Amino acid sequence: MVEFPTTGEWQRIDMKIDLTCPADGDCDDYDRFANVMLVENPGDAEETFELERYITPFNVGMCMLTDVTRFAPRLKGTKTIRSWIDTWVGPNAQSNYGHGWRVTIKFIFHPGAAPEGLPTQVVNVWSYESVIVGDPSNQPIDQIDNKTVEIPAGTTKAELRVVTTGHGQGNANNCAEFCTLSQVILVDSVPYSYDLWRDDCDDNPIGPTQAGTWQYDRAGWCPGAYVLPTVLDITGDVTAGVDST
Repeated sequence: MVEFPTTGEWQRIDMKIDLTCPADGDCDDYDRFANVMLVENPGDAEETFELERYITPFNVGMCMLTDVTRFAPRLKGTKTIRSWIDTWVGPNAQSNYGHGWRVTIKFIFHPGAAPEGLPTQVVNVWSYESVIVGDPSNQPIDQIDNKTVEIPAGTTKAELRVVTTGHGQGNANNCAEFCTLSQVILVDSVPYSYDLWRDDCDDNPIGPTQAGTWQYDRAGWCPGAYVLPTVLDITGDVTAGVDST
């Protein structure tokens, strides 16, 4: 539970994540999926908003500073923040794989006039979903339900923020981690396509301090880096006051 300011105007809101090794200095040896969630109504009816997704580096720490100003409408008052790392190790697990991580998260509110275009509402379309790729008999489009979103009356701009990463191997072309796929989202049957492939993993400034395969190109992510979201301007294909699918 955290207490965000209830009043004030913010030019920018940053989230800083410090990822360090545990007290014994033995970080997790592998690159792990991780994220920071804003949790509304924690419990049975909770709704989660992914503030940031990142991948841990191989056995070294890192520090990230991310602009989360778009979430300003929801970063107010008493909230719940959840930090999660898909690590399979820990103090009581096999010591030859490391002992996990320490995570410190800080939010930095910069006073000033809010930037133009800042959303007045942030709503979920898909909170978090996992699909299988690389299996011709189980297409992604058959695994994801259509969503209907109410476009509020008076809306002048609508954006869709998408965070997608591919993990796992074994299907065709070692999908989903190492295959290049075009991502397509339909907004009222209008296709929006984007390419999430990361071909700059070997430019990572902390790369040489890591072990492992940090320099390989991957589907939307690199070891030891935060995941770049895709922001699609869908204003032209939605109508204020009308539901959109």
